Amino acid sequence: MHIKDTTKTGKPFIIRKAIKSDAKNLVEFASLTFKTSDATTLTSNGEFNLTTEQEEEFIQKMNEDTDNCICMIAEQSGQIISLLGFHGHQKRKAKHTGEFGISVHPDLQDQGIGRKMIIALIDWARSHPIIERVELSVSTNNPRGIYLYESLGFEREGYKKKAMKLDTGEYTDVILMCLLV
Repeated sequence: MHIKDTTKTGKPFIIRKAIKSDAKNLVEFASLTFKTSDATTLTSNGEFNLTTEQEEEFIQKMNEDTDNCICMIAEQSGQIISLLGFHGHQKRKAKHTGEFGISVHPDLQDQGIGRKMIIALIDWARSHPIIERVELSVSTNNPRGIYLYESLGFEREGYKKKAMKLDTGEYTDVILMCLLV
């Protein structure tokens, strides 16, 4: 996978599968993401503490489970600007399903990068006969994300009340969504 594309403002970027040598930059990118999106992600700032070596092992495992797992990045001028991980279930009866999470660099949101990453995931899933169902969970505090997922054909399937408790003590609900591929 090596997809060349451009942002809404015409800046080029590449979508590709993550490789072990991306580990250090992925750790830095994830750390930045969790610092700036506490109300919309399950992982809180300070909870993400993978080392570069642990991230290398994670990427290796994702790349070995190619039938129903993928770790993709978007890269611009050598910098990671988006990360998408799709984890297929390992139990035989659920192996046709998997869930993804995505993050886009805070300075580059609303540039179409997330949409293009998810389209790349959907295309990848459709080319892997084992995958029939792509799932996600999204915080109700993320209306832009909800709009994006629905515009790509994801449907709401469920609702988890008070599923996330923020550092402020406030709760947020989570919507469960799915796309049959």
